[in-house]
Amino acid sequence: MEVFRNKVDKTHRIIQTEHLIKKINPKSVLEIGAGDYSFESIASELSGLKKWDKLDFSPPCDIQLDINKEDVVFPINNASYDLIIITEVLEHLLWPQSVLKECRRILTDSGNIIGSVPNIVSFSYRIKWLLGGIPSCAACGNLPSGIGLTTYLQEDGKIIAGHVIDFNKKRLMQLFSYCLFPCLKFYSVGLFWGRQILPPILTPTSFSSNLLFVASKG
Repeated sequence: MEVFRNKVDKTHRIIQTEHLIKKINPKSVLEIGAGDYSFESIASELSGLKKWDKLDFSPPCDIQLDINKEDVVFPINNASYDLIIITEVLEHLLWPQSVLKECRRILTDSGNIIGSVPNIVSFSYRIKWLLGGIPSCAACGNLPSGIGLTTYLQEDGKIIAGHVIDFNKKRLMQLFSYCLFPCLKFYSVGLFWGRQILPPILTPTSFSSNLLFVASKG
């Protein structure tokens, strides 16, 4: 199944994520949803990296799997990776808890998840709600293009995988706690409104355009 993907700009979200990956300096990486944008471009900057695999619902990827299922099972052995990257994916899933439980299974005991989701209560979104509008990244299911802005278009003209869940910090913390990830640290990516208008240093995480996080088993 081929899909048409939008170009991803290298915003502070990308830059901050790359910084966290370098800081963790993993030996084995699984990148989920890497078809839109892969962080593998910085792999050469990691010392001791042994493998970097990409999992997605359509090519290009190493493992092709539809993860938007309640009973999803990754074809991967336990404790196979010490870093999982899952940026801008969880908001597309009807059962993100199923994916996170699988992530926990395939992570080493000292492993981490780096991820991000749109922040439905970011400063710019709060203004949009206040003015009676709906933010562009708010949940929209699989509405047609122009009504729902977050869907993927397939070659056959069908649309799939729009945003179905909205996240703020509290809901994300509750989700990871439910999936037995007690440690969750947030990082600001600044404020983006058509373009980057505030850097991370000037934007509290609760107002940040995206919620960038690192999760671990404890």
